[in-house]
Formats: sequence, C-alpha cells, structure tokens
Amino acid sequence: MKSFTLIELLMGTAIFLFVLLGFSAFISSVTTTEFRALAVQKLVGNTRTALEIMGREMRLARRVGCGAGGVSFEVENPGPRQGSSIKFTDFDGQCLVYDFSAAAIRKSINSAAPALFLGGSNIRVTKLVFHAFPDPSDSTKQDRVLINVDVETDDPTRPGSILTMPVQTTVSQREI
Repeated sequence: MKSFTLIELLMGTAIFLFVLLGFSAFISSVTTTEFRALAVQKLVGNTRTALEIMGREMRLARRVGCGAGGVSFEVENPGPRQGSSIKFTDFDGQCLVYDFSAAAIRKSINSAAPALFLGGSNIRVTKLVFHAFPDPSDSTKQDRVLINVDVETDDPTRPGSILTMPVQTTVSQREI
C-alpha cells in the first residue's frame, strides 16, 4: 500500500494555494474592472441623455431669442459668442436657460428658479462652455451651437480617485 509522504502533501498544498491565489487575483481584477466600467457607463449615459435633451430643445428653438438682441441663442459670460450659459426661446415660446452652477448644469424656464438638470451626488460637472456660430450669409439658418462639457464621478475601485470624461457635441444649423 502506497501513500503520500509529508513532503508530497506539502508540495501539493502549496501548488493548490498558488493556483487559488492566482485565480482570486484574476477574479478581483475582473470585479474591479466591472465596477469601473459600470461607473463610466453611468457617467456616459447620464451625460449623453442630458446633451440629447438640450440638443433637441436647441434644434427646435425659435429664430427670435428671449432677449431684445434678436439672436436665436444668447450666450452669456466670458468671450464673444462663447460662455457658460445659453438662453433661447423653445418651440412653445418659453424662455429656456441652461447654465453652469455648483458643479451641475441647471435649467430654468421663463425665469423660474433653476432646477438641477445634470449633476448631483455622483456626477459633477467641471466645465460647461457653449459656442454659438451664426451664419452671416444666411439669416434663415439658426445658429450652430457647440457644447463642451467635462463631467466626473468618483472611482468606485480606488477611494479618492476620480473618473473624468470630456464630451463635445454640435447642434447643427437648420432652416427656419
């Protein structure tokens, strides 16, 4: 009757533990990657939805803006035709304002108190810039608007680390 020696048992146990350690490291890596991918997916999804809603409202905007300036999109704050706030009249005749405030994009309708549009406890907006490009050769076309937004969220896999994502989209001109 043959049996295993103590050395053989110890070597078998060591090999088993080494394989188990490698497998657990692999599972841990896959789990970490999955948590991170889910955080980025949520960030992308929320940002994309917000930009789609903003873009749809801008495409349907009226040619005459909210103010007395006669432009369809009034971009406010720094720079000529560039800024962190945009004002326009939507298809229902309501004056809409999107602006960057307190790490969020806020939306107000007809000068009412602004409501949170994109941002919150898990998503922070770090930059919002609107660029309006009118077509001087054709006054029947609506301004083209370029939206730059940077968003961030906490990295669920590394405490104190942040996942950031810059996003840019264009609302194209259309004939009115």
